Amino acid sequence: MWLFKHCLPELLPVVHYIVNESLRTGKFPSALKEASIRPGLKKPSLDVDELKNYRPISNLTYLSKILEKVVHEQLYTFIDSNDMFSSFQSGYRKNHSCETAVTKIHNDILMMIDKKENVVLLLLDLSAAFDTINHRLLLNQLQRMYGINDVAINWLSSYLSNRSYKVVVNQKSSGECLLEIGVPQGSILGPLLFILYTKDLESIVTKFGFTIHLYADDTQIYFAFDVHSDSPDMQAIDLCCSEVKKWMATNFLKLNEDKTEFIEIGPYVSPITSLRIAGTELKPVDKAKNLGFLFDHQINLDAQINAVSQVCYMNQRDLTKIGSKLSHDLKVQMVHSNILCFVDYCNSVYVWDRNVQKKRFFLTLALLVGQYPRSPTQYANQFANQYANWFAYWFDNPRTSPD
Repeated sequence: MWLFKHCLPELLPVVHYIVNESLRTGKFPSALKEASIRPGLKKPSLDVDELKNYRPISNLTYLSKILEKVVHEQLYTFIDSNDMFSSFQSGYRKNHSCETAVTKIHNDILMMIDKKENVVLLLLDLSAAFDTINHRLLLNQLQRMYGINDVAINWLSSYLSNRSYKVVVNQKSSGECLLEIGVPQGSILGPLLFILYTKDLESIVTKFGFTIHLYADDTQIYFAFDVHSDSPDMQAIDLCCSEVKKWMATNFLKLNEDKTEFIEIGPYVSPITSLRIAGTELKPVDKAKNLGFLFDHQINLDAQINAVSQVCYMNQRDLTKIGSKLSHDLKVQMVHSNILCFVDYCNSVYVWDRNVQKKRFFLTLALLVGQYPRSPTQYANQFANQYANWFAYWFDNPRTSPD
């Protein structure tokens, strides 16, 4: 990449010609279809001799990503301007994120609880979703639902077909293997194609009267029910999930029942002891992680606050050991990357409860005071303004303890 940037004036006409010729002819260059796969350990603590502990990391050529970026911009603009994105999909879309998805789900649940009802939140797990997409079905979907035809569909067909990959370990390479299914890992177009491929899910779920929200392949289904009934009818959710599972099987996606879980949320004692989901009986959990944010039975955010506190205190303890050896600027960077990133994640969800917001805010201040003993008020105010300016007026004195 650095070489490309260094030689940009000389290479730009060539790149310009390759991109335009590819779009004109509807063909993706064959030389750009090969991926290099490097296995990466999922966690440093895992056994290096167990193959299941590795995930494939795909590397594509820089030029292929430039070409993909051009097509991505045109395809995204076309889908967005014609309002064809799923309104329930937050993944890989502009002005959408994990935070917007979690905030919407959290807000919807609170509104249901306000109606004196409990809520069931069902978290569906898909196995290797990006790697099992059927190319023929994807192209048919793009034509049927999105009206992509002629040169555009020919280019996408060429982009998906005859791709290959090889595995590289310790500078030694395997032979090439043909990639016949799935979208290319590490690609720019792959995530966009996936969310277009799975749009039908929303119509399946909503026709049963349930609410669905997606972030890429993370699927959340939730609904309210009458807690005053001794035996609420849960047959509809079983039928819904059975139809979702059938649709996934037809489209070569796999619902992983073993990792699918549900949590029942609300202030009332519930008669639900289990749910039958697509033939599998599930027991409710006390807390569940949804897009990295913990939802608990009482939705009071205690589980999330405790989890964030634990991570932040551990990281702060480690930073304290090396703090004297760090410059001021590096120390600020370390606090941002090891503490504030956790505190700041999905911070808009905390706004609904002022007391919870106070706990979170003073946790941050306590950690920062520990890192900056010389002038805690100065740094506390600095980070308060940057990360929590919408509620900083509650705290005139950063040294005050929470009530």
